[in-house]
Amino acid sequence: MTFKRQIPGYVIFLACIATLSPSVFAMCTSPAVDVAVQAAIYGYAGCFGVDTTDAEELANSGCIYQLNDDGTVNRTNAVSMAGIFSLCRRTDVKKADGMPVTFSRAIDASTLDSGDFLVTLSDGSRIVPQCATLSPADEANEGRTVLLIGAFGDGLNGTINPTKVEVVGDLCFYDDEGAPSISSVGAGLEILNDPMMSYLDASIIIIDAEIRMFSTNGEATLSSKGNVCYPNHCGAIFSEVSHVIRVTTNGGFTTNGLEGYANSDRSIFEVYFANGTHLDDPDAYIGIADLGALLDDVENEDHDNVYDLCLRLPVDEAEQVSRVTMPCTGKGAGVPPKGFPACFANSFDLVG
Repeated sequence: MTFKRQIPGYVIFLACIATLSPSVFAMCTSPAVDVAVQAAIYGYAGCFGVDTTDAEELANSGCIYQLNDDGTVNRTNAVSMAGIFSLCRRTDVKKADGMPVTFSRAIDASTLDSGDFLVTLSDGSRIVPQCATLSPADEANEGRTVLLIGAFGDGLNGTINPTKVEVVGDLCFYDDEGAPSISSVGAGLEILNDPMMSYLDASIIIIDAEIRMFSTNGEATLSSKGNVCYPNHCGAIFSEVSHVIRVTTNGGFTTNGLEGYANSDRSIFEVYFANGTHLDDPDAYIGIADLGALLDDVENEDHDNVYDLCLRLPVDEAEQVSRVTMPCTGKGAGVPPKGFPACFANSFDLVG
């Protein structure tokens, strides 16, 4: 096989994406006083809505793909027109860009609409996205990252980039009791000049991490999602899990644009206690979940920006876990959806 590395796109394979559900709008009236936009990354240019069987079109669009020996396309991370229809229920989205935007609270999907967002570009243009979806990070205990799809710049040329993303519509966010009661109206929700909106420079960082007792609440199952990527929580992969560190990054990442990470690739995230001790015991920090339903099955993963670090610790020791880092070395030097650059070392102090 021949492996072509162009400008990879956001890795969403049809086996693991959700379809758009009809909207049933909720009533939300509480002010969004404690909701924030945590991150936005211009991580994908030109690979939403392409002919995924045409190697020439994939190359011209700047997508990543792998060829069979006979020159046909073996696989790609670009999204086909059928995939776009599944995500957006539209047939006119072609060679579009993708930009994940993450909030501090989960969104009621029934209130989500592309018209809720306005993207300002560096040339002064103001763009309404063609589509907005919670896929792929759309499990019941996720739902904080909206994937915006549209024309957000000129990608690899690097001359036009997003400079601001703002919420201009009425989104409903979930409150602490799990009710979609918090309204975005009047909250001034926006993110301005995030360095990760510069296409040539954007890379992957941790934007949130929290530790909790392990639970299957909100975790998808095969029957609820209807595809081979679920269930993929810690308990489905490992035994005797006591705690989970839920890590959210600003976008999904892979080793090279096509190859995902295995559950056993613990080194991509490092865990530390408050005294600075590195938790490196494989019987305590068991591995990573929220990938695929089978152990180390890198071919069938959900490809979102949420990762569960599975722990087996006494409560008193779990209470001392304080920090997660991405050393971004070796195999852990993951790339964002566009395939470059590799991440740089970063860390996040836990909440929970």
